[in-house]
Amino acid sequence: MLDDDKGEWRGRAACIGVDTEIFFPTHRDHDAAAMAICAGCPVRAECLTAALDEERPTTSYGFSYGIRGGKTGYARRMLLQAAYPSMQKRPTHQVSHRVGRPHAKD
Repeated sequence: MLDDDKGEWRGRAACIGVDTEIFFPTHRDHDAAAMAICAGCPVRAECLTAALDEERPTTSYGFSYGIRGGKTGYARRMLLQAAYPSMQKRPTHQVSHRVGRPHAKD
């Protein structure tokens, strides 16, 4: 972490006292309020570092949700995949509409 290893930086975060639901928007268009709070946060870098540290083991499976460190889950996955090229990207499959099973791409 940039500030310390114990997360003491969290006490200086701009989001202290803000309803946490704002950081988990239900639609992509609703993340502007969270992004605005993060934009002016004095510990945004520490927050992003913590998020990336916590998400690294699961990102290969596409698990990153919410706004953290001023980045969406998608943006954090892209940062991790760029930093760790060996991480597998989220698998994509074509689905057969007739039987509902994945099938190989030609």
